[in-house]
Parts: sequence; C-alpha cells; structure tokens
Amino acid sequence: MGGTSNGLTGAFSPDARCYSSYPTADRFTASFTSEHYFQALEQRRVHQTFRRSPLAIAVHGPGTSFDFCVHRADQYLHYLEREIDLQVAVLGIGQAVNQFHLDGTSTACLGNEHLRQLMAMLQQAFSFAPGGNYTVELDMTPLAAGRIAVLAELGFTHLWCNTGGHEATRETRCPTRVTELVSNVARQARALRFESVAIDLHDPSPDQAADSLGRSLACINAIRPDRIALANASGAHVVTSAAAIRSWAVDPVSHHAAQHRQTPCFSTALQDAGYAVVGPGMLALPDDALAIARRQGRLHRNLQGYSTRPDSDVMALGVSAISRVGATYSQSARTLLAYGRLLDQGRLPVARGLALSRDDLVRRAVIMAILCQGCVHFESIDLAWFIEFRIYFAEELIALRPFVSQARLAISQAGIEITSQDQIVVCAIAAVFDRYQQADLKSARLGVGS
Repeated sequence: MGGTSNGLTGAFSPDARCYSSYPTADRFTASFTSEHYFQALEQRRVHQTFRRSPLAIAVHGPGTSFDFCVHRADQYLHYLEREIDLQVAVLGIGQAVNQFHLDGTSTACLGNEHLRQLMAMLQQAFSFAPGGNYTVELDMTPLAAGRIAVLAELGFTHLWCNTGGHEATRETRCPTRVTELVSNVARQARALRFESVAIDLHDPSPDQAADSLGRSLACINAIRPDRIALANASGAHVVTSAAAIRSWAVDPVSHHAAQHRQTPCFSTALQDAGYAVVGPGMLALPDDALAIARRQGRLHRNLQGYSTRPDSDVMALGVSAISRVGATYSQSARTLLAYGRLLDQGRLPVARGLALSRDDLVRRAVIMAILCQGCVHFESIDLAWFIEFRIYFAEELIALRPFVSQARLAISQAGIEITSQDQIVVCAIAAVFDRYQQADLKSARLGVGS
C-alpha cells in the first residue's frame, strides 16, 4: 500500500501546503452537503470510466489526547466502520484501491490490534491492488513494541516520520533524541523492505535559523531518508492577513522574496547534499520514484501530496478528512462530537465542500502542471479543455510579467517554463492562476489605491 503521503506536510490543512487541492479548502462552503457527496459517489458508480479508475483512500485520526487514546479508540473504529458502510452502500463492495494513506494522529492513537482491526475493515470493503502505494505516517514519539513490523505485516510500503509535534524539534529542527528515534525507525523499515522512508523538517524562527541548518544537515546525513518534506517551504499560497494581501497586491515577487529571506535556503543545502527537488516543499534522492517521475514528466499531486500514480478519486475517512470524488471536494465534521453525531443519525459526516466549475477544473490542471512539471504546454491545455490558452488566461499572462522580468520564468509561444529554483516563488506563480485569491488581491489593490 503506498503513494506519497502528504502526512508530514499537513494533508488536511489548507494553509500547510502549496495547493494540495484547487480550489483550496478555505473556499469550501456549508451549502455543500452529504446529499451532494452521495450524488458524486453515485456518478462514480454508474460512470464506466470512473469505475475502472482505482480509488485512493485516506484515514484521518481524531487527535492525540491521552484520554482519547486510552478510552475512545474502540468508539472511533466503530464510527469509521459506519462511515465505510455508508459509502460502500453506494459504490458496492470491492472497489479497487491503489493508494492509501494513514495519518499520524491515527497511528498515535490506535494500538497494534486497533490497526489490525482497521485494516481488516478496509480490506473487507475494498480491493487493495498488489504493488499499490500504501503510506503510513508516524509521529516521532516512543513507539509500541513491534509497531514497524506490524505496519509491514499490514502491507504498508512507504513510511513517513513526522517530527513536527515536538517543541524541541521546532526549536532545533532535528534534535539528538528525535534523530535517534527516526534513525531507529528507518533501520527497521529498511530491514523490512519498505520502499521509502521520509521525514519532515520544520522551519525554525529566524534567530535560530543559522545554527538549525547545521543541525538539520547532520540529522539528514545520519538518517539519509529517501524523501524530505520542508513543512513550511510552501505554505504561502493562502494569504490571509490584510497586510500580506496588500503587500502581494503591490509587488508579488518582492513579497515572496521577503518571506523567503526569513530562513536559510534549506532546499539549496539539501540539493548540495545530493537531493533533487520534486516540487514545492518536497525533495527526494535521485533514484527515488518521485524524483524519477518528476524527471520523466509523470509526477502527480493530490490531497495526499506528490504521487507517481495518475489522479484518482480520493475517499477520506475520519474527523476533518477531505475527499475528492468527481468534480467535488468534501470535508467531514471537524470535531469528534459532530462527526459521531452525524454518523449516529445514519448520515455521512460531510460538513462542507465544493462542487467545481469547469473553470475550476481548467485552472486546477494548470496549477498542477506548474507544481508537478515546472511548465505548462499551451497546446496540451487547449486540447484537453477546448480553450485557447493565450485568450482564456490573457490577464494571468500579464500578471506573470514581473516574474519574467526577474528571470523567474519564461513565456514562449509554446508555453510557460519556470526557471526559478525558489520553491516559494513556484507557489506564487501557481497562485496567479487561482481565481479566488486573485479576486482577494484585486479588492486589496482597490484598498491600496484609496
């Protein structure tokens, strides 16, 4: 089971990553209900193309409080089983699955036997394909005895080590104790033939940055993970404060340069250490499947992060989980109380979501091409969506001129090619095609001028 986890980069948070979805989750509305989601499931069931396309499944945990982990894990499994049953009632048993992601709050709160129960429920409802991408995320706290062996037994193939939950980690990026924990996990995972081991690194405050860079590189050299997520390297795509919006409205290039100057260029240091850029916030060893897919132009990005698998519907289970089925996004209730109450009523726990317009789908294709390939071929978009790119995106091409003038990208008759290695700038370029954010910026410009 495997694929690329978003886990460490904040799979279910709209502010944590550079466009794991478009539109981003802050655009979801409560007018999208479980009835709309049921309609999307029904369309998948009857539509032959979708029926032949394997699902991606993600399970999101409820939190990591001690009280929950000790007393309520059985209750949470009960609710997950109800949610699975409601969805299978529409889709039918045995839908093929070739990507699966289990997040860190799940593994933190569920013991080995609970994990076995969870996987048994899923395997009874779905058909997990051999050779799929099956990812598990682990918070770097002391693990239950035999935890890595159990995860291998359950079929997981990719392991992510989430170091972000430790105060010490946030201060020093990769302290000795966490390094030892990750090294131990990595040794066990490699002995059990996991296909990849990944860790996340979290940016420190500016006054800690110089010392932290050295610590980080020492940690990386000790562990040599296959993949590295720079958890704060691509979080600028959702600009929320009025001051930030005004700054970007006046000069988007300078705005992002100022953001990036706050911390050393960890990406460059990691590239010097032998890692290749996969996309904003993600690096991998050159022989890793993600790095190879990037070079070959077949990299994809979904709610679980970067993947070698083509886009597919994502069924996400659990509190606050975000699904993508057909041309819709939906998010479950964000508290355990609300989540359980809806399931007790026999309803899917959808709290909000969005039905995408054709324009949303076109823009998502462009944004994902920027993030995954670093370029956009006009003809490919024209043929796929029956548009003329230069006419449809005339305003966006004008808005890209500041990036062109500073040699961040090149625009030709054939398309757009990003020349900057600054991954925050890549996110800024992608954001030019974000209709929702551009509307916010337009309002901010009017405010600047008044």
